[in-house]
Amino acid sequence: MSKHHNAGGAQTGSQHGPAATTGNDEAAKAGSGEVSFGPREMAPQVSYPLWYRPHVSENLAGPGQPLAAIVTYVKNSRMVHLVVFDPRGVARPRVDVILRQPGDEAPEGQPYAEFPHFVTGEPQPTEAGNTSATV
Repeated sequence: MSKHHNAGGAQTGSQHGPAATTGNDEAAKAGSGEVSFGPREMAPQVSYPLWYRPHVSENLAGPGQPLAAIVTYVKNSRMVHLVVFDPRGVARPRVDVILRQPGDEAPEGQPYAEFPHFVTGEPQPTEAGNTSATV
C-alpha cells in the first residue's frame, strides 16, 4: 500500500482511503493554506468515495440505504461537496453536506455523508439498528 504526501511532506492518505490525522498534523499544516483537521479525524479528499444518507424529503433511496457519493470539494473535515448517485445512477450535486466522522452520532433530521464502514473499521449497522461484529 503506497502512501501519498502533500507538498509539505505530510502523509495525506493511501490508495485505499483516507488516513486518520493526529494533533501533530495540525502543526505541520499551520500557515500552509491547507484545510486543517482535528485530532483523530479522517481527512476527506477530492475523489474519495462516501456514503450519502439523504433526508426522507429527498425521496432518493429506501430507508437506511446509503447512496454512492464522490467528494468534489473539501471545505473542512466535517463539510464537503459531493456528487451523489441515485438508485438509477443519475448524478446529483450536493453542496455543504455534513460529513459524519467515525464515532460521531448521525445528525438527526439532516442529510449527511459518512465514510463507508469498510474504510473506518466500524461495525456495519443491521436493519434492526444493531451492529454486526464483522466489517
